[in-house]
Order: sequence, then structure tokens, then C-alpha cells
Amino acid sequence: MKKTLRNKFVAGSLFTIAVLLFACKDKTMSKYTYTANVPIYMSFEDLRSSVKTENPKNLNEPGKIFHSGNYIFVSEYLKGVHVIDNTNPTSPQNVTFISLPGNVDIAINGNTLYADSYTDLVALDISDMNNIHEISRSNFAFYPTLPPYDERFMIDGYDQSKGVVIGWKVETKTVEGDGYYGGPMMGWKTNEVPVQGKAGSTSRFALKNNFLYATDSWSMKIYNVSNSTALVESPAVYLMGNAETIFPTNDKLFIGTQTGMLIYDITNDGNPNYEGIFNHGRGCDPVIVEGNKAYVTLRSGGPCGDIKNELHVVNISDPVNPVLEQSYPMQEPRGLAIENQTLYVCDGASGLKIYNANNPSALSQLTNVIGYNTHDIILYDNNMMVVGPTGLEQFDRSNSAQPLHLSTIPVYSTSAK
Repeated sequence: MKKTLRNKFVAGSLFTIAVLLFACKDKTMSKYTYTANVPIYMSFEDLRSSVKTENPKNLNEPGKIFHSGNYIFVSEYLKGVHVIDNTNPTSPQNVTFISLPGNVDIAINGNTLYADSYTDLVALDISDMNNIHEISRSNFAFYPTLPPYDERFMIDGYDQSKGVVIGWKVETKTVEGDGYYGGPMMGWKTNEVPVQGKAGSTSRFALKNNFLYATDSWSMKIYNVSNSTALVESPAVYLMGNAETIFPTNDKLFIGTQTGMLIYDITNDGNPNYEGIFNHGRGCDPVIVEGNKAYVTLRSGGPCGDIKNELHVVNISDPVNPVLEQSYPMQEPRGLAIENQTLYVCDGASGLKIYNANNPSALSQLTNVIGYNTHDIILYDNNMMVVGPTGLEQFDRSNSAQPLHLSTIPVYSTSAK
């Protein structure tokens, strides 16, 4: 039983509660034995000297995908990025692996790949696939990503000053306790405020007019990347909701949170201006937009905390007051895409569902591509690539009602996120 934590944690509130409890009663000190997840660290120095290219690796835990030119970039959860030559979609070639510890998200602007690395934002020059190298880095750009841990036990002794956490040891400890407080709880040694983490099904990065916008739980980080060798950070924007995804279109950003969809105007580059919110019940929330309609998927389970599995169609003609137009039941909806009023929805183990969206209030299903566990999708040319826990699939979608399977890059582990 595992759980992924991302971001900051409350130490202050736990400490305050402990002090109050201890102050209210006389304490009888005794030995207390408990089992906990104890951090395994990588130093910041080692982290920031770890970027390198290696021989191609098998997909193990594929995450975010990005298509650029003839290449596909696939994030390997917390490990790095696969680089795949897709000149021939019927026979893609895995050409190299970028070792980048703590990577979850990627985005590409021209010849620069931007990626997170635990706490840092890293820019890589990919103009020569035989010489991919780091060109700049913003230290402590993001709240620290923590790897999965055994949630049967608490986390003990996390000290952010020691570096980034790359794993855990389950250990049994004996300490002095007070007999009624129950001994130590989460031993966070940090001044940061906690936010429950998650792994979203679509990107937290968005590039628009040489600005990189990145959701980081309750905030949006903004970087001017016009000079990729010198990243310039702007003040972060506080977000009303635990943000998971971000989708840019025209002069707007649509941000999916666990409680709603936020709309920001970015006419003034690098200075998002809040416009409106569409609230929904708690659920994981990727968003895409075409015309004056936004399509939002809500997924239950995991960190999402709801029982809903739905596709929402939202009228955004008035971005200050977005209105729900229609809802459709789903099984396990995740990433989605739309082009020319054809909607593609990754519905987990239920496959890829394709709809005629000429009338979004009455979607007509064209087909359901079954046999694949689908998490995210990218449309390109007349093709599409779909990633999930079993691999990366490519299809010819010239006939959306009958997609033609082109190729598979399999996963060699069933533990993918």
C-alpha cells in the first residue's frame, strides 16, 4: 500500500498540538517503540551534478509525454526522460535516456527541454541529440517531491536541509514517550507548510510566448525563458485549490485543481490575471479547451478523494462565470485531447473513448479503443500517441471511428503510475 507525497509539510501545527497536550497533563516518561519510514537522502550537490545521458532504457514507469519534431520524450517517474526517435511511427526507436533524478514533468520550447528535478527546474539543450546537456538551473523552484512510502507507517525525521529524499527505510525505533501522547508522530524538521501531494495525469507545465507557467500545488510559478541559459523567475501566484494540471490556449490559462477549474488571462505575458472559477466536487481534474467549451475530467480514488468519475462540458463564453453544460459518466477518466470537434478521452482500463463533439451537450461516441489502459494522449499530424501503465501506443487516426494501431513501446514493469 503506497502513497505519493509532493510538496511541503506541516511541522508547526503538529509541534503546537504536542506542546498543548504536554502542557495540559503531567507526563509519565516511558519507552515507546514505533515503526516509521526513515528518509534516504541524496545531497543537493550530488543532485545538481547528476544530469547525464545514458544508453536507452526500457520503459518502467512512464509518466508525462511530449512530442517535438520527430521525437517523443517520455518522463520515467522520478528517474529521467526517454528520448525516442519517431521518424517512422510504425517503428519508433528508443535512442537515449536522460538521467534526471526526481523528474515528473517536462516541456519543450525550441531546442530547450525544461524539466523538474525534485526541488529544481532544469533547462537542457537538445539541439544535438548526441550531446544533450544542462544549460541552466533554478534551485528550489518547487516544493520537494517525495517518493512513494509505506503508508502503514508514519514518516520520521525528514530534514529538508540534508538534501532530497530518494527512498525510504522502514525501521523500528525505541524512544522515550509520555505514556498518553503516543510517542512521536511525523518527524518533519522543516519550516515549510504541508500540502498533500499527487501525480497528475497531464502536464503541470505550460509554455506560452517564452514564459513557462508551472503549477506547484497551491501556487503557480512563472519563469521568463526567452534566454534559456538564464531563467528569470517572476513572483508566484497563489491558487485557490490544489492544482494538478495546466492548459494554455490563446490568451488564457486553464488550471485544473482538485476542487475546480481556474481561468487566468495572460494577455500581459508573465502576469496572469485571475478571471473565474468553475467549482466541482473533489476529484482529479485535467482540463482541455476548444472554442468556448472546456472539457474537464473528474476521477475518484487516490488523492482525489471523491466518488465521481465524470466528463464535464463547461461553457466558457464568459470566463468570469463559466457554466456547466453537461456531464457524462466515465469509469476512470484521466488525460484528454480535442481537435476539430473530435474529443479523445483516456478512460483508464476502459480504453480510449472517441466522441463527435459537434454538439458538446450531446456527445456522440464514435468508438472505444479497448485493450489498452490509457492515461494520457497527444495528437499530432493524423496520428496520436497514448501512454499508460502498459506502454506507449501509437495510432493512425485518419479515420477517428476506426483508429489503426501503428506501434507499441512496452513497459517492462506493472508498477507504473
